[in-house]
Amino acid sequence: MLRFRFVVVLLTAVAVASPASAQQADASATGGPTSLDAPWRLYFGDDPAFAQPGFDDADWMLHRIDKDWASEGRRGYAGYAWYRMRVVLPNASEPLALAIYPPASAVEVYIDGTLAGTIGRMHPQPAWQYLRTVYAVPVPAVLHGRSVEVALRVWGAWQQAQRLGAGAASQPALLGAARDVERIVTLEDENRWLTKIPDCTVDLTGLCIGLFSFGLFLLQRQAREYAYAAVYLCGSAALDLLIWILRQQGGGVPFWANVSNVSDSILLCFWLLFTWGFVGAKADRLLFFCLAAAWMNAIAGPSVELGIIPLAGFFWIVAPMYLFLSIAVFVRLYTLARRGNRDAQLFLIPFFFSLVVQSIVSVITALYSSGLVNFQGRMILYRGSHFDVSWEQLFTTLSYFAVGAVLVLRFARSARQEQRLRTEMEAARRVQGQLVPVELPQFQAFTCEAAYRAASEVGGDFYQVYPRSDGSALLLVGNVSGKGLRAAMLGTLIVGAAGALAQENLAPAEMLDRLNRHLCGRTDGGFATCLCAEIGAAGRLVLANAGHLAPYRNGEELPLDSELPLGIAASANYTESTLQLAPADALTFISDGVVEARNPSGELFGFDRAAAISNQSAEQIAHAAQQFGQEDDITVLTVTFAPAEVLHA
Repeated sequence: MLRFRFVVVLLTAVAVASPASAQQADASATGGPTSLDAPWRLYFGDDPAFAQPGFDDADWMLHRIDKDWASEGRRGYAGYAWYRMRVVLPNASEPLALAIYPPASAVEVYIDGTLAGTIGRMHPQPAWQYLRTVYAVPVPAVLHGRSVEVALRVWGAWQQAQRLGAGAASQPALLGAARDVERIVTLEDENRWLTKIPDCTVDLTGLCIGLFSFGLFLLQRQAREYAYAAVYLCGSAALDLLIWILRQQGGGVPFWANVSNVSDSILLCFWLLFTWGFVGAKADRLLFFCLAAAWMNAIAGPSVELGIIPLAGFFWIVAPMYLFLSIAVFVRLYTLARRGNRDAQLFLIPFFFSLVVQSIVSVITALYSSGLVNFQGRMILYRGSHFDVSWEQLFTTLSYFAVGAVLVLRFARSARQEQRLRTEMEAARRVQGQLVPVELPQFQAFTCEAAYRAASEVGGDFYQVYPRSDGSALLLVGNVSGKGLRAAMLGTLIVGAAGALAQENLAPAEMLDRLNRHLCGRTDGGFATCLCAEIGAAGRLVLANAGHLAPYRNGEELPLDSELPLGIAASANYTESTLQLAPADALTFISDGVVEARNPSGELFGFDRAAAISNQSAEQIAHAAQQFGQEDDITVLTVTFAPAEVLHA
């Protein structure tokens, strides 16, 4: 019994006096890369002496490098830590290298006290940067075949400390031939491309639909929701591409995280705007509250960097924001979907669940950051050997397809509507031919000439010449308020009524009075100016004016009373003015489109210019006003009284 106790004591003493076997890895006899998966010695703190090969680390804890710091009771730890392991190197003739998987924000690799490589930025001040999965660190050739001390000086950013897996490498380091390690680094980079397949699919889908939406906006500039959708979809893809580029170049995480937070808020606002716009919802208080909530992301991110709130506070702000948005958007879409809104029906499910998943992920992250749960991360739908697919990616893609479907349906509706409008405009142009006839009646005592230039496809100006059996004529020149099809329809109503009344041989004042009473209550808020003139075969001219421009006689404006335009008041009274035309007298009737023509500098054509050219032909006057800068319909009607030799022939 005494001998047995002596043996136990001796073995215990040897075990205590000898270095722990888990602290050393023998890579001398392997033919390929060796995994340094034995526990490392770990110490939280910093001292340059920790890099030296003779430093005694026996009292340091043993820790697997692929385990997080929370497993050692250091949850939320930020700052420096050291890993040490003794490694027996192979006596190889070819170069050796270590494949280091960074366990923290920045890493310095020491081999026997000599700095062999730096991952990330450690000097002059440590910085949290985007890092690749694995880095190759060369091993000095003079150390081949020796037992060396590998020490890792790591630094963890405080922003990263609360995240899941803080302080854990994705896998243990590897030691092997430099060419094999470089091949591992290359394969890891290629695998990173594979892991990005779901995200790239989502971004590519959004980019294509966003470009399609932008194309529709270029065709319909008044439909701003197309522009909102294009900014959101293309902007989301561009932001992801920017972050990916920064990861390749090692950009600073805190700065670009704030850029990402602000960009997310801006893009979320555009998402809300195009959602409300697509479903035809009014810009109400609910939209205002949603837009205000969307900025919580941009406010919370910088607040963390400034130390105003902890990292957990950021997630506790973002989680309720997404929860509120999911409820608000669901309420708005569900209300409209029940009313038969097709776009709202397509948006309802994918939009709602996309926000709900983001809310759940944010809540889980907030709970983890607050130490209330021990898990964190995305809600995974599919786990594959090369990439995972999350529920968030699924519903985001479905929401993009919903937007694409709405765009296609809208495009189809727009095409049908455009075809219908083309048909209506063609009918309106035929109507226009009735308002502004190209062929005018011929008279023995005078000649008539007309010119017309519409400001749009159809206009509201009109002129008519009604011959009478005694050789005289009744002339109407007018301008309907507004432009386009609505003005043309009102003009048609006036011309139709005037054509019927012209058969009664009414005097100009009575003609205007009858037209006014016919139009009152039928113009839908519109009105029309109108000048009515009766020209006798002997040159007697009778004029009555309902708010139209006075005509010119031989280049001078005729003094003429002007009454209320047609269609405003049924009680309006119209008076007549009478004068005698002399042989070769020229009358010029114009619409306000002539005097209101405006050049690029803002100058009006004006009455003086109109009077100066009023002796020219109708075509010349209309052309001059149009070239000056047409803004409204231009109408010119000229009447030339026959010369004396014609009258006495």
